[in-house]
Amino acid sequence: MFSVLVFGCATHNSIKTPDLASNPDCQAEKQVKNDVEVMMMAIHEKELLKSYFDEDLIALGILPVKVSIDNIGEDPCFIGVEYAHIADPHDAKSAALTLEEVYNRTSKSYWRTAGWGVAFGLLGALPSAVNVASTNQRIKADYDTCMLKDGRLPAKTHTDGTLFFEIDEKIESLDNWTFNIGMDREGEPFYFIFDLHGRVEQPRIKKVADDEKDVK
Repeated sequence: MFSVLVFGCATHNSIKTPDLASNPDCQAEKQVKNDVEVMMMAIHEKELLKSYFDEDLIALGILPVKVSIDNIGEDPCFIGVEYAHIADPHDAKSAALTLEEVYNRTSKSYWRTAGWGVAFGLLGALPSAVNVASTNQRIKADYDTCMLKDGRLPAKTHTDGTLFFEIDEKIESLDNWTFNIGMDREGEPFYFIFDLHGRVEQPRIKKVADDEKDVK
């Protein structure tokens, strides 16, 4: 009689985000100011989050907002990600999360990867620390690649990316919330303010407990 110990794998599918140019709703809500075109999409549907980010981010207290920016003017403009925020119906603001803040919430913990086998003290599906650490590195690199970067946007060019904001994982609606992002051209700031809307499906999956330590 013998036992077989099976090591499971921490997995992560590469992040892919929507093309806003092909989305009629985003096109309809596009804003143009000072020769800059901006479109955005708050991603809160559970299925879309799992498809794009391999994770139900709302359950982790994160709302991703995809942003598309076109500088159609003759001069460069500057994107001020540090000034981007979402605001709730009471005008309480939440600034964009940093890469480290997003990573800390989304990195795969040993316990979350091992799942029910560890939870019930069973042998099986035990991920190796090396595998979990490797998966975490991929997660961090993916989020770094997809995040909207601030800085200079040359004339006649396009950029896009995703911003991530802290939000109550129990939120049920984005109605009366807003998304705000600032730009600057030749020292003159200007701002884009979008209304958010949509029902947020509940309940979400249970968040990882604070005492479930990540393998770095």
